[in-house]
Amino acid sequence: MKKFVLMLVLMLSLAFQTNAQVWNYKSTEFAIKSTNSYGNWTEWSDWQKSDCNIVLDGVNDRVTIYSPKTQIYRITSIAKKTIDKDGCVQTSFKVEDQDADIGTIRFRITTNGGLQLYIDFANIAWVYNIIKQ
Repeated sequence: MKKFVLMLVLMLSLAFQTNAQVWNYKSTEFAIKSTNSYGNWTEWSDWQKSDCNIVLDGVNDRVTIYSPKTQIYRITSIAKKTIDKDGCVQTSFKVEDQDADIGTIRFRITTNGGLQLYIDFANIAWVYNIIKQ
């Protein structure tokens, strides 16, 4: 019986390990917004060119953005997939950054098939237009 339970546990752990994947993206441009001194959100900035690698690592529950300052976000929970008011499909993740700040990362597929990555914290947010590598 102990051998059966051990085999079952090993098989289940292998099954879960093989389901985790790593997805690679590249940014093409980004925009930012932040809160002003009154706590109100500013408008999005103009798009700026960007060329950095972005890795969604399902194996290690991490999103890494290789911008001039590498950004590492540990995924703490996954929200369900939703459709926003514009008809775009998005999947949200609660994350913790390297400074222990809590935020949200959203992968968004636009109605025309474009990909975007939103990073939202209490006082700053930025968005990358991305392409799959």
